[in-house]
Amino acid sequence: ETSLKLNSLLHEIQKERAVSVGYVSSKNSTFKILLQNQQEYVNKEIESVPSRYLDELNFIHALEDVRIKVSKKSINAKTTIQLYSNINESIINVIQDFSNTPQDPKIRDLFRNLGIFINVKEQMGIEKAIFTSVFSVNHFNLEQYNQTSALNFEQKILLKVFLRTTTPNLRLQYQEISRSKHFQEIQRIKEEAFFKYQDIGIDSLDWLELATMKIDSLKVFENKIIIEVGELAREKSLASYRNLILIISITGIIFLYTFLITYSIGKNIMNSYKKIKNTLNIIDDNVIVNHTDKEGIITYISNAFSKISGYSNDDLIGKPYNILRHKDMQKETFTEIWKTIKDNKTWIGEVKNKKKDGLFYWAKTTITPKYSENGEISGYMAISQDITDRKLVEKLSISDGLTDLFNRRHFDTIFPSLINNARRHNQRVCFLMFDVDYFKLYNDTYGHQKGDEVLVQIAKTLKTTIKRAGDFPFRLGGEEFGVLYQTDSESDAIYFANKLKASIKNLDILHEKSPKYQVITVSMGLICSEISQDDTADSLYKKVDDLLYQAKSAGRNKLVSI
Repeated sequence: ETSLKLNSLLHEIQKERAVSVGYVSSKNSTFKILLQNQQEYVNKEIESVPSRYLDELNFIHALEDVRIKVSKKSINAKTTIQLYSNINESIINVIQDFSNTPQDPKIRDLFRNLGIFINVKEQMGIEKAIFTSVFSVNHFNLEQYNQTSALNFEQKILLKVFLRTTTPNLRLQYQEISRSKHFQEIQRIKEEAFFKYQDIGIDSLDWLELATMKIDSLKVFENKIIIEVGELAREKSLASYRNLILIISITGIIFLYTFLITYSIGKNIMNSYKKIKNTLNIIDDNVIVNHTDKEGIITYISNAFSKISGYSNDDLIGKPYNILRHKDMQKETFTEIWKTIKDNKTWIGEVKNKKKDGLFYWAKTTITPKYSENGEISGYMAISQDITDRKLVEKLSISDGLTDLFNRRHFDTIFPSLINNARRHNQRVCFLMFDVDYFKLYNDTYGHQKGDEVLVQIAKTLKTTIKRAGDFPFRLGGEEFGVLYQTDSESDAIYFANKLKASIKNLDILHEKSPKYQVITVSMGLICSEISQDDTADSLYKKVDDLLYQAKSAGRNKLVSI
C-alpha cells in the first residue's frame, strides 16, 4: 500500500524536476507558473504517504532545500537534476525493498517487474529534464551530450530486462504504447537534437508538453501493472477459499479432530484476504477506473473516478457514459472510440469530461474490451490519468496572455496544416486579417493600459461572433488579429467579416484622435478561395496583408477581399 503512494509521489516529483530545470535554465515566465502548480501536486501526494517513511528518507528537508535553491536560481540545471534524482532514488529503493514482501512467487516476480519499470520511467524522466535544459539554451554541452547518450543505452537495457520478465499481456500493452505518436515524435526530436548539437530550434515548452505526455502514458501503464498484481492476488485468495471449503467438506465427519488446524488455516486466509482487499481499496482510491456494459451504460466507478468527477456511485451507475461528455468534445471523437473498441481493439486518447459541478477535467484514457468466459465482449474498462495540468501547459503555450486568443506560434503551426487539408479535399480557405485603426495614436492619447483594454474587448467580440468549432481566432501581434474560418460560400465569408467589423465599431470605444469616426474601428483584408498547388502559408499571408494595406489606404474601417 505504501509503495503505491510512494510511486504516485515519485511520478509528480519527476514532473517537478523537469519544470524546475526549465525554470532555472529559461527566461520564459511560464515555467514559474508551471512550477508553482506542480509543487502543489507534489504537496498533495506527500500528505498521503505515512510520515515515518518520509522521516526515514529525510524527504521533507531534502525537498525544501532543493526548492529554495531553485526559487533563487542559485543552482544550475545539472545540480537541479542531481538533487531531485537523489530524492527519487531513495523513494525507488524503498519500493524495491517492498517487492520482497509477497510470499507467492508469481506475485513477488510481478512486483519486482514493476520495480524494474519504475527505474525505466525514472531514466526517461531524467532524460526529459536534461533535454528541457538543452532546448532552453538551444545547445548541448559535452557533458549533457554524453549523459543523454548513456541514458539512452541504460533505458534499452532496462527495457529488455522488463519485457523479458513481464507477463505476455503487459509486454503486448507496452509495445502498443511505445508505437504511439508522441513516443515516435520524442524519438525524432532527440535524433534531431543529437544531429544538430547546437542551434537546435526546439521550443522547451513544446518539448516539456510532449515529454509529459509520454511520462503520463507510462504512469497509466504502471497502473495496469498494479491492477494485474491485484487481480493475481485476488485469484490466489479465491483459490485459497475454494480449497478451504473443500477441506472442510471432506473432513466434516472428523470436525472435532481437525478443528484447531482448520481454524488456524481459515484465520490465516482471512488475514491474507483482508490485506489483499485493503490493497485493492488503495488501488480503488488512487486509480481512475470505470467499467461499462456493451451499450456504454456505467456499471462501476472507482473512488478515484468519483473524486475527480464529483459524481457518486448513485449518480452514475446505470447511466449512459455520455453523461460525462463535455460540450467541447466533438461527436467524431466518440464515433472513433466506439468503432475502435467494438473491433476488439484498445483506444488510447485524450478526453475532456464534465464534472458534476459543471467544471471540467482532462484525462488521458485507455479503453479496452472485457470478455466473457466464451470469449465474447461483455463490456469495456477505461483507465485514466488526470492530465488537466498538462493541458494547462498546452493552452499556455498556444494562447496569447492578454486576450486569451490563440497566439502567432499556434497560427504558424495550424495554417499550413489547414492549407494542405483544404488542397487534398478541394475545400475553401477563408483567412481574415485585421488591425485597429490609428492604434498608436490611441496609446499615445490614453496610455498603453487603455490600449490593452481595447484589445481585450475586441477579442471578446471576436469570440462571440465565431460560432463553429472549426473556426480559429488569433492575435497575430500588437493590434493585429486573424481568423481562420469555414463558410459555405464566399458571400457568407464576406458577411461574417462585415458583421465583425460593425460589431467592433458598435462597441463605441472613444478614440478622439481618429480623424473620421472618433471611435475605435478596424481595417480588414480577406481571402476566401480554393487552394492551388502554388499556394503556401507565406504566399497567402502576404496576399491578405496586401489587402489589409489596401483597406487602410482606402480610408480605414474598410474590408477588402478577393
